[in-house]
Amino acid sequence: MDRSDVTVNTSRSVTRPLGAIALVAGLALGSAAVQAGPASANDGVCGPGDLCLYENTLFGGGRWDDSGYVSDYTSGHKWWGTTRTVQDAASSAKSKYSFWTAYVWEHSFYRGDYVPVPPGGQVSVFADFGMENKASSNNY
Repeated sequence: MDRSDVTVNTSRSVTRPLGAIALVAGLALGSAAVQAGPASANDGVCGPGDLCLYENTLFGGGRWDDSGYVSDYTSGHKWWGTTRTVQDAASSAKSKYSFWTAYVWEHSFYRGDYVPVPPGGQVSVFADFGMENKASSNNY
């Protein structure tokens, strides 16, 4: 047998590990973007895609906004421009989401009672849900 007729495909052994590395790197970067911290999320503007909590009923007092899931308000979440924590201090909310209902939960990690805030809607009095000053997390 003449060895000049034999072709060896080495690209498969090289591209597979490179593809796996690219996949892992992409997943790591993607998860870092999803886990943005409270400092970058709360900009004081209740804009499109945000869930906005208010310290007082009828959307008064301190304001907090975020566009993602927040599993625990104790981890640095403050009313915009203050040092006061959002944890157990919200009384009303607006949702600037177009498609999903936002849920504001009584306990961290989406447990306990909740207030549903419909897409593009608002809840002006959390006490109507037995949730006055009890908010600890939110998801959609």
